[in-house]
Amino acid sequence: MKIFMMIIIMVSFSVLAADSDIDDALLAAIKDSNLSEVHECLFKGAKVDAKTPEGLTGLMISAREGYEEIFNLLIEKGANVHETTGYGWNALMYAADGNRRKIANNLVLKAVNVNAKTKNGDTALMIASSKGRYDMVVFLIENNATAKLKNNEGQTAYSIAKRKGYTQIMELLKGAMDAEK
Repeated sequence: MKIFMMIIIMVSFSVLAADSDIDDALLAAIKDSNLSEVHECLFKGAKVDAKTPEGLTGLMISAREGYEEIFNLLIEKGANVHETTGYGWNALMYAADGNRRKIANNLVLKAVNVNAKTKNGDTALMIASSKGRYDMVVFLIENNATAKLKNNEGQTAYSIAKRKGYTQIMELLKGAMDAEK
């Protein structure tokens, strides 16, 4: 009986290791923007929402890097668009960070909360403002991002843009805040 249990444990461990290996292969293929390898990993049973040690899913990586075909494939395969990292970042925040408007639009169409906050209280609008991503700021405001929200340090997207010297974004955010009154 002990030998039988040991065999079961060894087989279970082997399956878990194989699952982990295929998930790691999927994430590597996504980072390399290798669409055919992503297809193959998913076919072999990789988890569509597998995470890196830092907590990023493949969807987040493809959103940040602008790998639209991979992003769309992951969505088609059921990736969770609402997943967050341990710091509270979601795929929309990574799209805002990477200035990936088309991907951001797909996420908004999937009902991702444009006003979601990280653990520091930052929103996608604050992230876009901090990077000088004018077009992304326009897009987020057009999709009901709230300019008056404050992060844990009491900063708004406007105060962040002001600190960075992004005057066009400041003007845009000032208009958005006035409209929110």
